[in-house]
Amino acid sequence: MHRPYQPGPTASEWYTKGEDALHSMTFEAARKALEQSVAADPKFALAFSWFMDALPGLSPAHARLLGPYVGRAHPLRFTLGPDPWELLGRIAGNAAVAFGEEFFYRGYVTLRLEERWPPVRRILGAPMGKAALLAAVLFALGHLLEPAPWRLFVFFPALIFAWLRARTGTIVGAAICHFIFNVTLLLLERAAFA
Repeated sequence: MHRPYQPGPTASEWYTKGEDALHSMTFEAARKALEQSVAADPKFALAFSWFMDALPGLSPAHARLLGPYVGRAHPLRFTLGPDPWELLGRIAGNAAVAFGEEFFYRGYVTLRLEERWPPVRRILGAPMGKAALLAAVLFALGHLLEPAPWRLFVFFPALIFAWLRARTGTIVGAAICHFIFNVTLLLLERAAFA
């Protein structure tokens, strides 16, 4: 199996523990170990690539709980595909989705919730509180149009988007970050499965 980047020994050790926990169906232990692996070596593409390597070893029922990637992935390689316009359309669609979701969740929902629960803490210079957490929960639940538990993981980027909106006072930075996250995932999915 080809990996363009080899992680340090600490990240590899945590990743192996996470992979073993996945195979023994102890998902909480897997989550914690994989978080430690990413904390030791925070390269997102590496974590995604390893996740793709481990997922085919699970039963399809368990794999669907963790992600939509039930098929076997190949080493990451990026191509435009047979129709580059389709890719550009998906990228443009992601821009519209990112702006729309940020306008609604951070521009409207969070601000309305902050009227009820004003921010009480500053995190890295940004006022944050219950409203940001609740808006992130609603954002995650809003992604359950397809009932798959892995879709709830968008809660964590929602906290980053909330922080950006709170720090800058505008949704522009959050929308740009949201767009970058979406397009990065789109390109990694294409590189792993196209």
